Amino acid sequence: MRATSSVFKDIFENYQKDYEGPFDSSKPSYSLFKELDEHIKKIVDSDDNLETHWSVGKGNWTQVPWFAVRDRTTKSSAQKGIGIVGLFKKDMSGLYLCIAQGTTQPLKDYGKKGGEEFLLEQAEKVRDIVKDLKEKQFKLDNEIDLKATGGVALTYKPSVCVHKYMSAGYDFDVQFIDDLSDLVKAYKDVVAENLDFTSENNFKKNHWVIGCGVNSNQWENFKKNNLIAIGWDNLGDLSKFKSKQDIFDKLKDEYRSDENDPDPRNDALCCYDFVNTMKVNDVVFVKKGTSKLIAYGRIIGDYRYDENLNDYRSIRSVEWINITEKDIKPITGKTLTNFNKYPETVDLFLKLMSNENNDKREAEELKDTFFSEEFFNNIIATLKVKKNIILQGPPGTGKTFISKKIANKIAGKKENIFSIQFHQSYSYEEFVIGYKPNSEGNFAIQKGSLIQICEKAQQNESENFVMFIDEINRANISKVFGELLSLIENDKRGPENAVKILYSENDMNFYIPSNLYFICAMNTADRSLKMVDYALRRRFSFFEFKPEFNKPEFKNFLKNKNVNAKTIDRIVNNISKVNQQISDDNFELGDGYCIGHSYFCPKGNLSDSFGDQWYEQIIEYEIKPLINEYYFDKPDQASELIDTLYD
Repeated sequence: MRATSSVFKDIFENYQKDYEGPFDSSKPSYSLFKELDEHIKKIVDSDDNLETHWSVGKGNWTQVPWFAVRDRTTKSSAQKGIGIVGLFKKDMSGLYLCIAQGTTQPLKDYGKKGGEEFLLEQAEKVRDIVKDLKEKQFKLDNEIDLKATGGVALTYKPSVCVHKYMSAGYDFDVQFIDDLSDLVKAYKDVVAENLDFTSENNFKKNHWVIGCGVNSNQWENFKKNNLIAIGWDNLGDLSKFKSKQDIFDKLKDEYRSDENDPDPRNDALCCYDFVNTMKVNDVVFVKKGTSKLIAYGRIIGDYRYDENLNDYRSIRSVEWINITEKDIKPITGKTLTNFNKYPETVDLFLKLMSNENNDKREAEELKDTFFSEEFFNNIIATLKVKKNIILQGPPGTGKTFISKKIANKIAGKKENIFSIQFHQSYSYEEFVIGYKPNSEGNFAIQKGSLIQICEKAQQNESENFVMFIDEINRANISKVFGELLSLIENDKRGPENAVKILYSENDMNFYIPSNLYFICAMNTADRSLKMVDYALRRRFSFFEFKPEFNKPEFKNFLKNKNVNAKTIDRIVNNISKVNQQISDDNFELGDGYCIGHSYFCPKGNLSDSFGDQWYEQIIEYEIKPLINEYYFDKPDQASELIDTLYD
């Protein structure tokens, strides 16, 4: 085993280079982290309860690669719990050795603000246990700077309990081992305290049902601005009242003109609960009348009073989980009700309003793609953070199919999805803006696809929009996007980053809104294409698609389509042999030129038990021309591969 310092040195030198390219487990960084894991194991192997983990990404390189040591007897993982973690800075200038918490589960349970509050609260408990680490020059705070942007990278900070920074020039052969050993001892003290870091039982959620104004006239305001609100504006800021009785007395003065007016007791309770009982991460259902639910969400903001609003000035921010109309049995007509005392009703509402049915349908549809839900969900999660993804791979590997599924998932409706295909002569004038012939035969300034979808997204901020670009690497990206290329980055969205557009009248200021997502696809088997430039790679996350002939799901799919067993075996065996030869031909071809499984995926059920004739038609009219194109200068080799397909 070589020196620990040598492993770290190679990681610092190689990771940035690997990060700029597509994810590939054969790249140096992948094997280097495996080697580092062996070194970490050697340092901590005296404790049988400790296990090691590491990650450089999944499908694409992560900005913040990490290694971890966790106690296997605890509920500890990258999603929840607590462990020892080494977090590398994005620029590879060093790393932070920490005791840190899993972030995914707390943020999921309580939303961004509530989740971070939970992490910070737990971190203080840990610091009290391991305060002696201060003598070892560990810092008892979360002041780390990973030089990374967006998503998980930013959530690491509130998760950190203690840390020590180690630059690339640190003594990793001696001092690092001592530091890690000290951290292990402290970590075992934390584990011994048996603190609950899972977040599962730390907060009890309330489940509220709220009306949305007279005749539901506030619903559009709720939906557009991601909030809920109540009226009784004559009372002013409700947080100034010390008790329900104070609110009750003021309501009588302001709204009860005679003895025949309704008693304001329920209204007083509503106002009091909206300020004092409702809390971040509570669940809220919005009702329409007394027999419909129209939305379901999570409270993500504390009470606030906005005197600049015309009405309904008492508000709370909400993250909408699902907006859909469902019929229910008539319920209370009160403006706001805590339904926790009716657990069966809550369960019913959650079942009605959750995305469970949609998720089940998507899972069924994914079976025909031969990709796992985990892979699909990983793409979705990355897209939500990065805003821009590229699906790459050989023809026939399901890129376009998956793209449509992702687009529908993000946008929610077809009207918000724009699809275009790049080609070698595609231009800035077509994509952004420029002079084009009009119906009268004259040239005039006309907006391209990008500006059209951006304007629509800007006008509908509460909705998501998707631009799907097929064959993105066929065009000259720098020329097509022009001065707007930098604006697609997730941290350069919004009007504050607006730029002036070429050709535009009145020096039009243009920006890309945050509710627009780019989903792109490209075939790796295209001789006419150059390598994708780094400008594109920096701004997109890449996901690799491969042929899936050997998966049991593929065989079952064909069986269900009425393809006989003999033909299924013929497809799998013959195509696998040919793909292996293509893959081994790294000089001219390689993995990016393999034959995809989609060639053999009929859309509908086949009427008879299909066999040799169906298979050979596909070979003759689709696969054979492809092979001849690959080996246009080697006809003998092409003929040999084609013969293999007819075995």
